[in-house]
Amino acid sequence: MFNFHQTIPLKEKSQDRILTIMIALMICSILVIECSALFLTNLSARWHNSVINIATVEAPQGTSRNTLNELEKIFKNSVFIDDYKVMDEDSIKKIIAPWINKDLLEDGDIPLPTIFTLSLRSGSSIERDKLKFALKALNKDIKMETHQNWLSEAFKRAKSLKILAWAVGVTLSLTLITSLTILTRTRVLLNMDVLKLLHTSGATDRYITKQFLTYILAIALKGILIGGVLAGILIYSLASSVNSAPKDQAFTFSSLTQGDIIALWLTPIIILALMLITTSQTVMNALKRMI
Repeated sequence: MFNFHQTIPLKEKSQDRILTIMIALMICSILVIECSALFLTNLSARWHNSVINIATVEAPQGTSRNTLNELEKIFKNSVFIDDYKVMDEDSIKKIIAPWINKDLLEDGDIPLPTIFTLSLRSGSSIERDKLKFALKALNKDIKMETHQNWLSEAFKRAKSLKILAWAVGVTLSLTLITSLTILTRTRVLLNMDVLKLLHTSGATDRYITKQFLTYILAIALKGILIGGVLAGILIYSLASSVNSAPKDQAFTFSSLTQGDIIALWLTPIIILALMLITTSQTVMNALKRMI
């Protein structure tokens, strides 16, 4: 247990306030960045699960009814396909609307293809190639897209963003620990005469170290509490601002798993432990040099 009676005059209101604000901002930034990285991880997994076994087949406008019927027979008879459906014109228009003038779409001047969406049974590349070959044999202008290209690219970008987020979080943590080390050393130097007097009076290094730990613990707890509240407000505000996004892609607390929530709770505790360990080591090393 820490003794909260301060013998060493470590408190300085202005500097303590600055340290508290710095810890709060660092904790807030780390938690928001960590939450973003965890969300990206979960979103990537959901994309993979929802898209990996879905394909689209496009038959250009003008494709004969007989060809479309043969196409549907292939879908029905293929053991690789669980289900299929024809996309209606309104859905096709919504897909191409960002790139085509709305008036042209409504006037019917733009030829619309026939698009089928397929639910596949497995991710076997061999089975996919067989299906593509069968479609090409029916009509060389029929295109099949299994989303592998854009999905791989999306995963690469998501992975890069996650690595960047974790790197920034680690950098901020190291910056906080380094700043604390410098501050502790400064306080040791400023109170050198008091420390020597305590040594002369019989105070042990452990007692002196506890004085510094008590001081840092009081400031750190206040900074972590403020930073945690700020992070919660920012994450909640972000979640509220994107409520128009699809439910499975929205940045909300519900998109985090129980393990993610535990990780977010443990982060300030781990950082606090590192701060106390750093303070203890810094003070002990400084005291050893005094001997």
